[in-house]
Amino acid sequence: MFRMKIAQSIILLIFGLVVSLHGQQGTDSTIAQAEIVKPAEITQDQIDHITSQLIAPCCWSETANLHKSPAAKAVQEAVLKGLKAGRSEESIKAAMIAQYGERILATPKLEGFNYFVFILPVVVLLIGGYIVWVYLFKAHPATVKAAAKTTKASDKHSDQIEKELKEFEG
Repeated sequence: MFRMKIAQSIILLIFGLVVSLHGQQGTDSTIAQAEIVKPAEITQDQIDHITSQLIAPCCWSETANLHKSPAAKAVQEAVLKGLKAGRSEESIKAAMIAQYGERILATPKLEGFNYFVFILPVVVLLIGGYIVWVYLFKAHPATVKAAAKTTKASDKHSDQIEKELKEFEG
């Protein structure tokens, strides 16, 4: 009965994670689509916000807002041109994806195989924790019974040792 409740809790937790990750992606893209920038209001923070979501295409190891390579500068310039043209964050990122592929995204889209990659560590930890928990509770009663048996045997031996010590002393 208790194991069934644990299994149900794990299933509900996994379902909740999937729903929250899916909902989070939808919220981000909705906000990004609604965000259209007027050319006069472009700031470095806006450029950094978008380029922090893109990887520098020269070595693919750092975001474009932090990297100092010519390729990263080209990405920053492309973002600036897109903002000056009045394009939304989502359309600028879509243009970057069209040019460089999805590899340019600092955080992959949560769809298809990417769901599996994000959820797999959580599932493995939950299953591993459950296995350890079951092992500990299965092994625990066996050690208590073994300890009780050795106590009876050691009581006989301690009585005999005490008896022999008294004979030796006296």
